[in-house]
Formats: sequence, C-alpha cells, structure tokens
Amino acid sequence: MKVIAIHKNLALGGAEKILIDYAKQFQKENKVFDILLIENNIEFDKLEKLHISFLIDSKNVKKSKILLLIFWPYYLYKLITAVKKYDVVFSFERYPAYINFLISRLLGKKSVVYVPVPIIPCIEESFNGELLRKFHIFLHRFILNNTDLIIAISRGVKKEMIDRFGVKENQIRVIEPFIDSESIRLMSGEPLSKNESKRLDKKTVLISISRLNSQKNLSLLIKAFYELDKIIKNCILLIAGEGKERKKLEELIRRLYLDNKVLLLGAKNNPIKYLGRSDLFVLTSSFEGLGLVLLEALVCRIPIVAVDSLYGIREIIAPELTIYKPINKTYINKYAVLIAQSLKIKKDLLLAIKYLLENKKIRKKLTSHNQEIIDKFQVRKKYELFLSALSEIL
Repeated sequence: MKVIAIHKNLALGGAEKILIDYAKQFQKENKVFDILLIENNIEFDKLEKLHISFLIDSKNVKKSKILLLIFWPYYLYKLITAVKKYDVVFSFERYPAYINFLISRLLGKKSVVYVPVPIIPCIEESFNGELLRKFHIFLHRFILNNTDLIIAISRGVKKEMIDRFGVKENQIRVIEPFIDSESIRLMSGEPLSKNESKRLDKKTVLISISRLNSQKNLSLLIKAFYELDKIIKNCILLIAGEGKERKKLEELIRRLYLDNKVLLLGAKNNPIKYLGRSDLFVLTSSFEGLGLVLLEALVCRIPIVAVDSLYGIREIIAPELTIYKPINKTYINKYAVLIAQSLKIKKDLLLAIKYLLENKKIRKKLTSHNQEIIDKFQVRKKYELFLSALSEIL
C-alpha cells in the first residue's frame, strides 16, 4: 500500500501535526506515506527523514497569481507525475480535497478525505457572501459523497456529514488522532530562554494554544483575564499561535492595559514547553473538530477549563455527555471544567478560572485521572484503525 498525502503547506497547526504524525508512523513501519505540498512552506522542524515534495514555489505564489494561471498545465503535469505511482490519495477537507478528488478520478486512484473540523462553521467563517457559502457547501456535498473513504476526527464531525451533507454512514470511519505521550513529556521539559524564565518566575501562568482567528474566540479569554487580574495578582496569560486576528487582539490588549500581562508568543515549533510551565490551560473555541491540544494538556497534567462546543471538546474531556445536547451551566467532572455557551459566558469563564486558581487541591484532583483518557489515544490503537480503514477500500 502506497499513500500520498496532498496538503496546502506545513504551517504550524493541528491538522498539519496529524499529517506529520501519520507520515512518521508509516515510516517507522517501513510503509510508504509521502507528502505532496501545494506550496513549499514548512514551519515544522525535524522532518528531514520524511519524503516531502512540493508543486509550487511559495515565492512564485507571492510574486504573481497570474503566473500560476499561465503555467497551470505544467503544474497539472507535475501533479499527475507525482501521484500516478501511489495507490491511495489522502487529503484533509477544503482545497486539498478538491485536488484529491480531481486527480484520483483522473488516474483511477482511491481517495481518502480526513475531516478534522466541522465543515459548515468553517465555511461560514471563511466566506462572507451567502452565494459563495452555498457554492462551497454544494462542492463539499458532491466531493464527500463521491469519495472512497471519509475519516472523521470525532463523532460530532461524522454526524454533521450525515445530517448536513447526506453522506452514507458506512462511508465514514471515526478515527481520532493518536498522541505520543513520551514525546510530549520530553517537549514539555525543554528549557525556556533566560528572559522567558525570568518573566514567568513566581507568576501564576494561564495558557492557550491556538491559531489567532475568530473561531478560537480569544477576545473572550482576554476580557475574562482582565477581570481576573483585578482579583488575583501576579497572573500572566500566554497565547501561543499566529493568525489573522493578531492586530485585533493586540489592540484589545493595549486598550485594557494588559501589555505586560498578556503575551502573544506567536507561532512556536514547541509550544508544549510553555504548557509544561503553566498552572492552567484554557480553551475558548466556539467550535472544534476534537481539540488535539487538550490531549497535550492532559499528558502534561495541566488542569483544563474549556468552553463547551457540543462535540469534539466534550468527546475528550466529558465523554459521558451526549453530543449536540447543550449544557445550560458550568459542568465539572473528574477531568476538566466545561463552560456553557450562554449570555453569561464571560462571567462563568472568569468564575471557573478563579475557582481553580484558588483551590490547589481541586487542580491536583482534576489531573489525577488523565491517564484514563490518554490511554484511549495511544499510537498503536489509532494507527491500526487507520490501516484497517485504508485496507477496506483497496
């Protein structure tokens, strides 16, 4: 079995990390899982052993999109040449899935689409015009219903594809990403710079790791932290990630006079080393396919406060809850604290953070059962499920 994965680039992100993890695991097993990038933008390090190629030089993309239109026959030829020796074409949803569908049908290859996020909210966030949104929803419906195999990152994402896109249930496999606990623990122990260590010394550290976009709702976290700062002193909030909302968030931080207390760290190759130095992890996303960073926080034994998103997040830290059934108040179990999406969400978030920071015993208790969840996401279990799913279509 030879697999080629088509992806836009390897900018730092959850989907990209999942892709790299699969490629590394296939390599360990002496199996072929090569990566073809649409553009040669790679922000991860330590990928020298992986077989990665690209279609378009990123410099040319920045220089002129007209050049891309002129030379599209050349890029199509390059794509066909790259893909024809493989059995399976793998991609994530959105634009790589469009290419996957076209090239796999042209060459008679099996196509696999991995859906790591709910599609409808992503389309609504990405496109302003109603007509454009409807077009992309139609395109997704057509492609998903004509793909050989769909892998959903969670039960909630699977339900969306069945309910909103009419995909047959037997066409979808739910396979959550696996985690390498040992690697995460090693990364969490990587030393900070002297300046970073000095800045965090004797501070109570809150952290959020995510892209800076509207989906992550980081303005909610910053506003809640502003209120927290009035009550609990010597707190600092770290936000690791990059995105199009950086300027908006910087302006909010300045307006609330939090310049020295809320730090936008930017994109980091190893944000987990900051997680390992933190007292509390906070996730405020309005929706998540699953929330891979939650697993990393669990491995690092960092207490979690997360805004509920009806599926995904609760599938990790509150699996006893029914997906798509809203909670109407803050929910706490033996793993984490979930905040209901309501009109008083900021107040509830503030109270939950304050409660945990003031109760060390509760924080410790919340991390004492983490291994129960971690064991469900170990490499061997998820990798074998993935191989089995691929074997079914060959």
